[in-house]
Amino acid sequence: MNASALALALALVVAFGLFGRQAWRLYRVVREGKPTSRFDELPSRARAEAVVVVGQSKLLQRLGPGLMHAVIFWGFIVLFPTIVIAMIGAADPHATLPWLGAQGWYALLVDVFAIGVLAGVIAAYAIRLVQRPKRFAGSHLGEANLILAWIGGIVISLLLWHSSQIALGLNDYPREWAPISNLISGTLHGDWVGVL
Repeated sequence: MNASALALALALVVAFGLFGRQAWRLYRVVREGKPTSRFDELPSRARAEAVVVVGQSKLLQRLGPGLMHAVIFWGFIVLFPTIVIAMIGAADPHATLPWLGAQGWYALLVDVFAIGVLAGVIAAYAIRLVQRPKRFAGSHLGEANLILAWIGGIVISLLLWHSSQIALGLNDYPREWAPISNLISGTLHGDWVGVL
């Protein structure tokens, strides 16, 4: 096992340990509540879950902020496999997720949603720091700004990782499918002519 794989394994153990501890704490808090039946009217509950949670319908009541939230939410659903692929790549640069890691269309989706999420983060900062809506009065702006910074950092890391894969020739998909990462790879590789 190489050093990067060992570091990744250690980080995962710590992360899962912290997650497990927090999940157990929240589970105990929820168990203190009064039990209620959640299995009645399953079709209407499933429909509401699909519309409100997956479709983000409540957030879209305010078009600008709602669209920003929806793009960030859907972006992370699309980008999650890339996070897994990057973790696999940290252990073995030549390994990837079977099938998905070699798909050009997915590399294009990653580029599109990464830019979308970054635009959403910038929009969120603009709303919070420039517009300052009254509905945010008394809310935890510091924590929200930190979370936005983390989201931006994760997405920038994914773009740089994709770009470095292309620059090193380790991408399993045709680089033309990832236009943004391909363009950034030119700065990493120093070969603008080869990229364009």
